[in-house]
Amino acid sequence: MNDSPSTTPDTPGTPAPLSPVAAALAGSAALRFALPPGRESVAELSARAQRAVIAPADPGGWPASWRCAVAARIATLHGDGDLAEAYGALIADP
Repeated sequence: MNDSPSTTPDTPGTPAPLSPVAAALAGSAALRFALPPGRESVAELSARAQRAVIAPADPGGWPASWRCAVAARIATLHGDGDLAEAYGALIADP
């Protein structure tokens, strides 16, 4: 598995800019979790995976708002109201 951050094609090694949804995910306190010292890389890898699923660079036929709505629904079904609210806040109404 390649765990390096995505980069822009014109400047290798420079992180690609985040989409608005990915930026909101990165800054959401409700979507973070605490890990013991020394395990921060696990949190970073999890955050990257979350951004890749919710707000990929090429979303294809599934826009980020739809993905956030599905994530909010799943969180609701699992009884995690805070997480459902965090994803719900990212849903853009067309």
